[in-house]
Amino acid sequence: GKKAQTESVEPKPESLSSGTKLLLAVVIPLLVVAIASIIYVTQGKENQYQYLMAQAQAAAENAALMSDSTQQREGWNQVMNWLDQAEDYRQTNELRALRVQAQNALDRLDGAVRLHYRAAYAASQLPSLQISRLVSIGNELYLLDQASGAVLHMSPSGSIYNLDLDFKCAPGMVDGIQVGKLVEVMSVPINNAAKAPLFGLDAEGNGLFCQPKKDPVAISLLPPDSGWGKLQSAFYDSGRLFVLDPAKNALWIYRGMSMNYTEPPDSYFEDMTVDLSNAVAAAGSGDELFLLFEDGHTMHCLASNVTGLVNCDDPYPYVDGRTSAASQLNFGNLHFSQLAYSPPPDPSLYYLEADKAELYQFSLRLNLNRILRADVESGNLPRKVVTAFNVSTNRLVFLAFGNELYYASLP
Repeated sequence: GKKAQTESVEPKPESLSSGTKLLLAVVIPLLVVAIASIIYVTQGKENQYQYLMAQAQAAAENAALMSDSTQQREGWNQVMNWLDQAEDYRQTNELRALRVQAQNALDRLDGAVRLHYRAAYAASQLPSLQISRLVSIGNELYLLDQASGAVLHMSPSGSIYNLDLDFKCAPGMVDGIQVGKLVEVMSVPINNAAKAPLFGLDAEGNGLFCQPKKDPVAISLLPPDSGWGKLQSAFYDSGRLFVLDPAKNALWIYRGMSMNYTEPPDSYFEDMTVDLSNAVAAAGSGDELFLLFEDGHTMHCLASNVTGLVNCDDPYPYVDGRTSAASQLNFGNLHFSQLAYSPPPDPSLYYLEADKAELYQFSLRLNLNRILRADVESGNLPRKVVTAFNVSTNRLVFLAFGNELYYASLP
């Protein structure tokens, strides 16, 4: 008989369910696209970085060949511009080295000093803060928050600053006076009735004397006869409180012993014809007054102690007579938006270039002494506009960028 033929039957693979097939049909192309996108983006970033670095290197070679210092400065500024763009894609030692080279070249041209900035606190702790004024008194720091109109107090602890949660200096009903959002804050002698080192003003001329561990004390300044317009800036000097009100085209002076201002203010300019509509800040000492305007120029006035007559120079020119710089600065390329008076032993005026986070220190004759810039190690400085600055009597420089605050030691 015939032998029975045996067939080896292979087990059938289990067929995938239609749901799984559908899922795979969707997922696999997505994975392929995702992987391709990652490769494309990574390569794209690398290509962008390489392109921008090549531009920066070419600009550096070009700048080094320039014989004219103005063209050199322009060339090295172009290098910095290309490096800023390249840094958005990658941060490398190559980029860092070229940045140092460019900074050194610009410093030689400008006679600038580099400061090493560090963060004063973790900005994430105070996300809604908008620092519009900074005041330092000894080691203590006071920050005016534009958003709330309140003042914050910070004390140093090691290399950082800690917030004083018990400090009171905020809008509200104080001593029967309705104090609005504070718009200006300044240090004052403690011979006032409240014995407080800090004084803040709201837009209606109401003031708060504030100090740690004590409640604020309120006063209400008698308004000028013409009323208040827009209280823009104020400063204290030698018993007098100066209040700049561009909307009323006026600079008011309150006079009184121990800040006991019981009379309406006098006009600094009285019958003089001046245009203060674009004035942004005021500073002064003794018989000298400095007014900064929106376009970045300064007006300087001298008031005679004998006759009371005021003589002004407008504009009062910025002068660069330094021998430390390779060429004189063109002040037309700068835009100063804030100024502060620094008292003796080295009386001077500091002007802020907010877009560049630079400070320019001038004598009271507006002769430029030095330029203060951030060093490469301060590469963590925000690429934002500076909203406030302060130079303390113990030689610290503070720069605020909204809710962020950085400080450096002066050489």
